[in-house]
Amino acid sequence: MVPRLPPAIVERFRQLTGKYIRNGYGLTETSAPCVVVPPDLEAPVDPTSGTLAIGLPLPSAVIRIVGEDGADLDPLEVGEIAVDGPMVVPAYWNKPDATAQSLPGGRLLTGDVGFMDADGWVYVVDRKKDMINASGFKVWPAEVEDVLYQHPAVREAAVVGEPDSYRGETVAAFVSLRPGQTVEADDLVEYCRERLASYKAPRRVEIVDELPKTASGRSSDAKCGAVRRPDPGFALARTGRSLRQIERAFPFVPSISRPPDAGSPRSGAGTTGSGRSGPLRRGSRSPAGSCRCGPRRRARREPCAGGGVTPR
Repeated sequence: MVPRLPPAIVERFRQLTGKYIRNGYGLTETSAPCVVVPPDLEAPVDPTSGTLAIGLPLPSAVIRIVGEDGADLDPLEVGEIAVDGPMVVPAYWNKPDATAQSLPGGRLLTGDVGFMDADGWVYVVDRKKDMINASGFKVWPAEVEDVLYQHPAVREAAVVGEPDSYRGETVAAFVSLRPGQTVEADDLVEYCRERLASYKAPRRVEIVDELPKTASGRSSDAKCGAVRRPDPGFALARTGRSLRQIERAFPFVPSISRPPDAGSPRSGAGTTGSGRSGPLRRGSRSPAGSCRCGPRRRARREPCAGGGVTPR
């Protein structure tokens, strides 16, 4: 779950109590908050994304937004949040590989994606690992959650990515409702479509009594019944497709281990002598033919529209 508050929650709390919630940001590796909203200020909301700022860096903290190459990015450019300062731990105990990856040169790479404006306000977009890749488009779950929280009937929301045979991943949302409120799942889907780009709007909304929580009280996205990465085994059980169809749907998965005696859930066919998962259906194509990219791109193994490397 992304470590920031939706603006709708802050405003709703102010309406009920007359008090303003001031956010703060810190990690276990920083041993204390490193970004806070000063007591005499209110955090701004980014007009483009609708993201509420998490605060300003403390005097002892150096906050940078870095790209994949580690170089500092310009204001409003989205990258990974990096923290320098005396509050950052020197290393992970007996974990040199994790230390080298997350604490290169003593600077903490938080794994959170965000940006900083020209006035120094820091904004968290989402967790880097939580990004949903829908047909090659980046979707940040927190942005969709922020929209769902604006609906008067929604109490809690968790957005995840789940496997999709055409898009690679698709957006799914799990919500619980406020006491005494009712709303249809289709209405929530339409509500998001009116406020988000079409590829960001959830294709599926499931209404539950209560979202599962972690030990710290946060909503547990992983327990909501969906997965963030395209997982062939999950898709095999969830969609009822044959392993061959799953391999074509996820060409960027390097290999799929087939469990013994696991045939197509629909046909019941086992593995044939050629290694295929039962007979191919009429009109089905080879893995190369299943890609919508041209033969020249396939020959060069360039990324295809689905987000993976096109098969030869």
